[in-house]
Amino acid sequence: MRKLGILCASLFLAAALPAQMTQVWIDGVNGSDTNPGTQAKPFKSLTKGLRAYKKNVVIHVMPAVYGPKTTGDFWNPAKKISKVIDIYGCQNYHVVGVDRDKCIIDFNNMGDQFWGFLWIRGAATNGVEFTNFTFRNTGNKKWGCGPLHVHGGAGKNIDIHGNFYLDCNSAFIAFNGTNVAFHDNVIVSTKKVGTAIRIRQGAATKSCYVYNNVIYNTVEGISWSNNPKAPKQWVCNNIVMNTGKAFPNQTLPKFVTFENNIAFGNGANYSTPNPPKSNLTVDPKLVNPAKYDFRQQAGSPCLDGGYPVGLALMMNDYFGNARVADGDLNGSSIPDIGVHEVVQGTLSVSNFVQGKTAVFQTQKLTQAGFAGFFLLASAKGSLVVSPFGIFGLDPAKILIGAPITFPGQYQLPIPNMPWATGVPVFTQAFGFRTKPGGGFVFMPTGRLDLYL
Repeated sequence: MRKLGILCASLFLAAALPAQMTQVWIDGVNGSDTNPGTQAKPFKSLTKGLRAYKKNVVIHVMPAVYGPKTTGDFWNPAKKISKVIDIYGCQNYHVVGVDRDKCIIDFNNMGDQFWGFLWIRGAATNGVEFTNFTFRNTGNKKWGCGPLHVHGGAGKNIDIHGNFYLDCNSAFIAFNGTNVAFHDNVIVSTKKVGTAIRIRQGAATKSCYVYNNVIYNTVEGISWSNNPKAPKQWVCNNIVMNTGKAFPNQTLPKFVTFENNIAFGNGANYSTPNPPKSNLTVDPKLVNPAKYDFRQQAGSPCLDGGYPVGLALMMNDYFGNARVADGDLNGSSIPDIGVHEVVQGTLSVSNFVQGKTAVFQTQKLTQAGFAGFFLLASAKGSLVVSPFGIFGLDPAKILIGAPITFPGQYQLPIPNMPWATGVPVFTQAFGFRTKPGGGFVFMPTGRLDLYL
């Protein structure tokens, strides 16, 4: 093991590693806005933490409830009105909740912030990510009031994914931007309010992707611009259930790719005349939608039923599984519909800290175990290799490869390398099985992003 640790260090030294990332921590329970925002001394509020840096930053948000009544966010005490947190001109900017169920942003039903409370905008903006949060209680007083709003001049490469939205009038609003993606999110209303997703961009040179989301019990599901000069839009692989109108549109503009969605149990499923035949009106056979369990049951039409959107962002589903995988081992790696991708195995990593021993842990989701291997790389990728699934690492940037079993674990000493602090690395595992008729099948896990 010591030899492998030395080998790991030499590989890190030899590799062309990505730019270092500044790491910021926010803790609404134990933090203080007079702190420097380190892991030992985190900030308290989102307002402070999200404005501390604008470039090459990962902002880790610890479990707490963030909002006007707890951390003072989204509130102007002098004027006694709500206020926006403006994500303006940010680049390579990642905001990550540590625990989706416990990292809660609660807007306390203010509802008086037109469009939304977090604005992502600016022509220089490039590479903004929000993931792993619960957003709730935006209120319903004004059109479009929601958590996240990609505003005019929004820049490019916006990635909003893996979030849970509860009682939000508009979970997501896109008014501009290139390569704006809203995917693998769950949107639920207990009050039957709101249009879950609104796409209102106006330039055909722009692009917006809305895919693999689940919407339940809102007034409307996904609404897009009917302007024939609207941007290229992909609305694919979504499930909309129990709404008043699932897709409240009258036409399909020239640039809309509307494929492989499921609408079920809505007042109106498809108001668009003659939607493409891949859009279904069938029971998606989810475990328990009323209890917000949107995983697939056996025999679900979601399995291998999706449209291959083909984005580099299409890596992990809502649960962290590989988004494109041959989960049922039938020789097809087409993505599933909805937020859950059926897979055969998963990977988790703990204790990935310099000077410690990291533990790579695999789990199997079938009765029989199987062999496999894991890889660690200095650059990510997104290569769909049919029929095996998605390879999320850059093959030219592999640092470590080692055998591992499903279930099983592998331990890897991480040397002390102060010069590499904040450098991102990426890991993924692959199971493999031989087939009765000959050959073998690979089964990928989701990719994990780590920081030294």
